Amino acid sequence: MNIGQNKGAESRILYMDDHLAVFNKAAGDICENRCESRSESGFKNSESDLNNCGEGPYLPEVFCENLKNFSAFKGRLPPFIHCFNRLDRPVSGCVLLVFNRSLIPLLQNQFTQRHTKNNCIKKRYAALLEGSIPCADDFELLEHYIRFDAKKQKAAVYDTEERKTKKARLLWRPVFCTDRYTLAEIELLTGRTHQIRAQLAHKGFHIKGDVKYGARRNDLLGGIRLHAVQLCFRHPLSGTLIDIHAPLLKTDALWDVVRPYLNIQENRGS
Repeated sequence: MNIGQNKGAESRILYMDDHLAVFNKAAGDICENRCESRSESGFKNSESDLNNCGEGPYLPEVFCENLKNFSAFKGRLPPFIHCFNRLDRPVSGCVLLVFNRSLIPLLQNQFTQRHTKNNCIKKRYAALLEGSIPCADDFELLEHYIRFDAKKQKAAVYDTEERKTKKARLLWRPVFCTDRYTLAEIELLTGRTHQIRAQLAHKGFHIKGDVKYGARRNDLLGGIRLHAVQLCFRHPLSGTLIDIHAPLLKTDALWDVVRPYLNIQENRGS
């Protein structure tokens, strides 16, 4: 099955072929599998599996439910689904799902060698920050060291290298602001847990709804206002450029105001 890009706005399957898919994750969906009944890299296609976890919607299962309603679906669910890039539970947007274990190291090499010549890797996010921040034409590099505490489920950020820290790098710039909020564009250069949330908070800017990292209050839409807008990479088998943009799944008056500045384009990769 090769359905390429999906032009139906109602579907969360943004791209799919026999080997992988890009899915539009909703805030609240869980990428990381914590159930003892599942292996880290596998997926049990059981309708009762999700209820036994008690954690919330498990993304591969949400994907399968969407696939069943897809016009090109031929009645066969992928026996293996791996969330290659794991967005935090309250974050929405592009997630790469891999159906073949052998492709995982090929993709890992591509993403870790992103600064080599002809590499097209791009992970772009949009964040709504509390406060009015002057807009900037140029990106600013944020470079810190992060240590993630699994027990507290929170990342600590340091300006210098400390014990058990990992380097975290991103580019960011404010692109639009109101009197109360600022839309920031972010390009992720490393993939640390809670990286964007923690680095921006360390700089003094808090994502709307992200009370864990200093926001004033929870967000009425649920989750936090951080959306993985764009994921760009080369297909590990064909070398085809896959350039996927994820539309917002939930909107309100504030998202509507900043929507023209999100730069969500037509998907490429069919």
